[in-house]
Amino acid sequence: PSYAAFISNFDSNLLSNLQVTISQEACVASPDLSIDDKISDTIHDNQTKYVNYPLSDDGITVKLQVTNGTAIVYVSTVISTPNEAFHDAMLETNGWEDVFIDPDDLTNPDSADTVYIAIESKDSA
Repeated sequence: PSYAAFISNFDSNLLSNLQVTISQEACVASPDLSIDDKISDTIHDNQTKYVNYPLSDDGITVKLQVTNGTAIVYVSTVISTPNEAFHDAMLETNGWEDVFIDPDDLTNPDSADTVYIAIESKDSA
């Protein structure tokens, strides 16, 4: 595995939460997009959308328009569903934002050909 964690205090409730998380993550379908592809979508509170882009040597820019609440963007070249725990880069915004993804900030830019992006919506309250 790419990541491992040591748990010193095991709680059986954690296991059920982990099973739910694994099930949700395993069912995620991330569309493969081209550099100039434009997508428009609404991400409701506490939901996450995933997209994949080809990784360019020059980096890529993702333009976000957050009209309500906050969006957290997680980026990875290793994990296909990046999240708070596993990501190469992270950005939080509550407005219009051009998110530049620089290959030099990623884990393995020389061998990766895809950048995985998660856009997570947080409550507007």
